[in-house]
Amino acid sequence: MATKTKETAIQEVNPIGFGITRSSGIMVPATAYSVRNNCQIGQWMRGDGVTPIGNKLSFSPIHVVPFYGDLGKTKATHWLQVWGVSEQVLSGKSVFVTYIKGQNQSSFGNMILEATLEGKQPQNIIIHSSFIQKSNEYGTYYTLGFEMADRAEDDPMQEKIALLIGSYPQLTDTNIPITLFPSNGLDQSQLDEELDLRRTLAGKS
Repeated sequence: MATKTKETAIQEVNPIGFGITRSSGIMVPATAYSVRNNCQIGQWMRGDGVTPIGNKLSFSPIHVVPFYGDLGKTKATHWLQVWGVSEQVLSGKSVFVTYIKGQNQSSFGNMILEATLEGKQPQNIIIHSSFIQKSNEYGTYYTLGFEMADRAEDDPMQEKIALLIGSYPQLTDTNIPITLFPSNGLDQSQLDEELDLRRTLAGKS
């Protein structure tokens, strides 16, 4: 009887070619599964922008990367690219990606930093996010609020997420525009120069 190699023990290729299902049972899709936080209507949405998930989303962040640039109608902005796992998104059987900006980015980033300094691992924590309604002279809008909690010690998602992270998944979102890029190690003048170059390239494509 054939035995599994170390590689196949870590991951199994989906026979249809949609992505890789890890031994954890959590899939890393070939095309990133996008979740949007729509601060105009106060709803988490699937990437199509049509199907709502709800005004609350609880998830474990497994990878966070700072980005800069243009996304949709928002220009020259700092973002956080956040990869996560949530029982509310595909029943926790796949990773998803979302982008957080502005004040939301600052509060979320601070929370991740605090968790890191406390020695917590992604599988140990769960982030509860909800939209908070606000208003100004231009009308009503929403911001995201975040609260961090510990997953229960007997929560089976702890082991699944740990196995996923231990398999070193390649997390790449090929759906974002060329004008949005990782900002690690670049100062503001370098970011603006890179963005100008990418806008030029985007105009030629």
